[in-house]
Amino acid sequence: MPPPGADDRERRSRWLPSPRLSRLLPVVALLAGALGCAATRVDTQWRDPGVTAQDLAFRRVIVIAEVENETTRRTAEDELVRVLAASPRAKARGMQVAPSYPLITQQELSDVTQMRAKMEPAGFDGAVVMRLIGSDERVTHVPGRYEGFYGMAVNYDPGYTRVDRIVRIETSVYSIPEGKRLWSGVTRTMNPSDVPDLVGEVARAVGAELTTQGLLP
Repeated sequence: MPPPGADDRERRSRWLPSPRLSRLLPVVALLAGALGCAATRVDTQWRDPGVTAQDLAFRRVIVIAEVENETTRRTAEDELVRVLAASPRAKARGMQVAPSYPLITQQELSDVTQMRAKMEPAGFDGAVVMRLIGSDERVTHVPGRYEGFYGMAVNYDPGYTRVDRIVRIETSVYSIPEGKRLWSGVTRTMNPSDVPDLVGEVARAVGAELTTQGLLP
C-alpha cells in the first residue's frame, strides 16, 4: 500500500466533512446480506476470476481501516468488528473477527510486508480493508412552488438549496496466506451521520453484493 500524498492524507484524517456541513445536512454488515435504509450502493467492483465462496470461508479475520487519525481508525475498526461478528453466518461458522490497531501501528499501515509479518503468526487468514477514496459535496437547488391567486401567479414557496455529502469507500477482501486480493468494491454513501453509520452502511451494501454473487460461505 503506497503512502498517500498530502491531499490524500488530509482526506483520510477525517472520513466525514467538517462540523459546519454536518449542521447543514439531514442527519460492515459484510456478512449481513440485508440492505439498510441509507443511500449506499456499490458503484464499481473487481473480483479474482477464480474466487469462490469457499475462498472467503475464513476462520480468523482482521479488519483494517486505512485512515491516519487514530481515533477515527479505532472507531471504524470497532464498528466493522461488531457488525461482522454479529452476522449469523459468522456465528454459525465460529469465525473470529478482530481490529488491527492492537497489532499494527499507524506507521505500519503503509507497509504490506510488515503487516503480513504480524498477521500470519497471529493466525489471521483473512483481512477486510476499508479506505477512503473521496468525500465530496453536491449542491442542488430545489425550486419553489407557485400557486394561482385570483388569476395571478404568486410565489408560494421560494425553494431552497440542498447540500449532500457523497463519501466513497473502497472495501477489499484479502487472503492472507495467499497474499492476494480476492474481491474489491467502491461504494457511494449519501449523507452518513457519523463514522459508525458510514461503516455499517458500506458493510451492508458490500454484504448484499457478495450475497448476490454467491460469494458468501
